[in-house]
Amino acid sequence: MNKKFAIIISFCAIVLVVLLISLAFFRPKTASETITSSVIAPTTIPIDRSFTPTTQSTGIGLIEDDAMSAIEASRQKPPFESDTLSVEYSPFLESFYVQNTATDDANLKQYLADNNLTDVFQKHPEAFKFVTKKPSLAIDEDEKRKMSDREQDFPGTGNATTEQQKQINALSGLFGIMSNFSIPTPEPTIDRTSSSANQTQVAQQSQPTTISYSADTTNIPCATGTDAGTTDGYKNGQRIKIRLCRVRGSVINSQVSKQVDSMFGAASLVGLNLSGGSFRNMGGQIGIYQSWCQRNGIVGSPPPYPKLPGQTIRCPGGGAPGYSNHQMGLAIDISCNGSLIPQKYSSAVNNPCFKWLQANAGKYGFFEVGLGKESSRASGGYEGWHWSVNGN
Repeated sequence: MNKKFAIIISFCAIVLVVLLISLAFFRPKTASETITSSVIAPTTIPIDRSFTPTTQSTGIGLIEDDAMSAIEASRQKPPFESDTLSVEYSPFLESFYVQNTATDDANLKQYLADNNLTDVFQKHPEAFKFVTKKPSLAIDEDEKRKMSDREQDFPGTGNATTEQQKQINALSGLFGIMSNFSIPTPEPTIDRTSSSANQTQVAQQSQPTTISYSADTTNIPCATGTDAGTTDGYKNGQRIKIRLCRVRGSVINSQVSKQVDSMFGAASLVGLNLSGGSFRNMGGQIGIYQSWCQRNGIVGSPPPYPKLPGQTIRCPGGGAPGYSNHQMGLAIDISCNGSLIPQKYSSAVNNPCFKWLQANAGKYGFFEVGLGKESSRASGGYEGWHWSVNGN
């Protein structure tokens, strides 16, 4: 026992020394260390402190602070929808998507006034994109297109493009070498009397968490993130009031806000950036449903929606309006490091985030389509990116 313990201590000491030397060797140079050997006398330059920046740089140009405040306030609200006007903001695209089916702009002007966006609209018209389809559908298409373009511009993630990344890769290689060593550990003393009970406890802890979610969640506060207010959700074709929360870029049901925050946070600890869209209003779900019907060559159920249970024509990939977990904010279409997880299982299974989700998402109450059944994975309606509280 003493000999094994001495070996462990010696090995740990060696590892510590190697780490300290590696960190010192790979430490990025600071600005002061990059100065040449010539001594340059510092020049005192008077700073004009009378000017205070009042703009912020975004993908749509310089935005004044008051305009940014108005944009941020509107982001906290669920998408706007009336008989003739639908408006939704995409943080990823930094744009408002507007569908106006009226013959004039009266409703749009009223919406802008109610949300303090009139000045933003006049000064930054590029921040508003007018579309002929539902904004949620247009956003979904444009986000996927932008993600695809980004993938083409930056293919793969294994190449070290910066000095910092090279250092990280070098250290990762060092850790990989060290991990190949077998560290002798003292054999634990087994209490035979409690072994069975301990095994039972471990088995219980490893079971996935199933969320028994309620219907109306307006009285359930956001456990984390930002309260996005209450809106209409749909479950089994019935309209239900729900509370939404903005958590790590996703708009979700307040009841799962803590679980989503914990799940995304746990993934980030191993270098995986999870993101994705969750809540979808009725207009958005109708657009998705009709798009998938068209893609599959199916004439879907016509309006009005939702239909009575069993009366909706099924379109693989697009949940019937009023019956999707997205409309309760209880499903997320997950992107991995900025790119949507592939749809087909044969491709998704090679995605690092998908692999991580298969091993860990159940701990947070989220499951892949069909709960991992082979029949579901082979079906046309399977979506590798779609994770929900019940696998639907």
